Amino acid sequence: MSLPDHLTLTALIRFARDGDTLTFADTTAMNAAHDFAIEAVDTVPIYGRSTGVGANKAVELDESNSSDQDLRLLRSHAVGAGDLVDDQTVRMAMAIRTNQLLRGGSGISVDVVAALRDLLDSGHRPIIREVGSLGTGDLSQMAELALTLIGEKPTADGTFRALWTPHGGDALPFISSNAFTLASAARAVAEVDRFVDHFVHIAAASMKVTGANLEPFAAAVQAARPEPGQKEAAARILEVIGTNSWEARRLQDTFGFRAITPILSTLLTARSRLAEAVEVEMNASPENPLIDVDSAWIYHNGNFHSQQLMIELEATTLALFGAAQLSFDRTMRLSEPEVTGLESFLADSTPGSSGIMMAEYVSASALNELRIQAQPASLANVVVSRGMEDHAPFTAQAARQLRAGLEQARRVLSIELLGAARGVRMDEAERPDTGSIPSSQSLDYLALAPIGPMIADRPLTDDIAALERFVATDLETLRSKDTAS
Repeated sequence: MSLPDHLTLTALIRFARDGDTLTFADTTAMNAAHDFAIEAVDTVPIYGRSTGVGANKAVELDESNSSDQDLRLLRSHAVGAGDLVDDQTVRMAMAIRTNQLLRGGSGISVDVVAALRDLLDSGHRPIIREVGSLGTGDLSQMAELALTLIGEKPTADGTFRALWTPHGGDALPFISSNAFTLASAARAVAEVDRFVDHFVHIAAASMKVTGANLEPFAAAVQAARPEPGQKEAAARILEVIGTNSWEARRLQDTFGFRAITPILSTLLTARSRLAEAVEVEMNASPENPLIDVDSAWIYHNGNFHSQQLMIELEATTLALFGAAQLSFDRTMRLSEPEVTGLESFLADSTPGSSGIMMAEYVSASALNELRIQAQPASLANVVVSRGMEDHAPFTAQAARQLRAGLEQARRVLSIELLGAARGVRMDEAERPDTGSIPSSQSLDYLALAPIGPMIADRPLTDDIAALERFVATDLETLRSKDTAS
């Protein structure tokens, strides 16, 4: 039986961010599974079709494949709370669930795919609350989406659109998915990519200002410890620095400079593993029960449990914290005249000037916020549904923690950029014979950053906010805007 084409993370992100078109497979596999489920329910019990759900699994329904039961199930499960899920994440979740359903393991009727695609094409955003998932299915979010498709819940503009009428037995197959958690994780991968791009440029600028020793990035050093990602980390730093370099001022630097490759390597590896886990899940058929036409059987299982995804999310947050610690260390060194040869705190020459002194405090505060987000959500557990569901990975919480942690990591990085750019300007003014940053990449990057030329003491709140927006934007977009202007 043919399966849908593989949906890549890159294609999904471009679909949500840039409006690119996604190509889905046909409904052949869905049709076959639906027909098999309808026939099989008369001979074998099927969870959610001929029984209740959760602790009600032992309750036999008076009528299998009941549309009334479907509506009761969807209404009772639409209990999301908290903030609204943003538009991009909602669109990605809808695309993910469409792709999963087309694999044919759910037994749902095929017209739901047309409804999902109609809603995607319409541009109307469903109102979905983010809190409710335990990592064993985004049941409340999926139920809210289903009621929007049915026309019982309005979209964000207040429009009621009846795009789908569930056939009996469609409710559980529709909501049995972690699509919203996967969408949030996919967005986190893209945000990590942007963070790394900015990280290497900003670190290179800090290294120039401080005259950091470049020996840690030598090929021999990477070959001596062939950790996955370390060679890439060193190569990316050296690419930004360029063919020219500088004379090291110290034999050994602090870890913020000397340990960049192993720590950035850890983040690169964690990011790759997270991306792989997301792609596996969004191309899977994590249905319970699984309607398998090839073996002519219906398998009740636990494939909805997202333990692996949770592990990769939490590993990425921990790796992100390590990278942010290095950025904070470099910011502190930029304030040291013994390290830079410049004024304390990169202030002007007015005696007693504070320069970026207080920006360090903001960076330290943001780093501690990130430390809080890096505490594993999975160490908790909960037992629900009268004891039937007794293990929860809390994957949705892990995804939210990673994205919240990324916001704080960008804040830390923005403050390093503030100091590094100021240091470059001061260094060139005081030591014109040393030349500018020896790399067109670094020069171009700093030229793009919204940094005012004045170094006299003044409020830096607006500067930091502007740099946070800058660091949150991908380099391709920044460069295209600069070219257009």
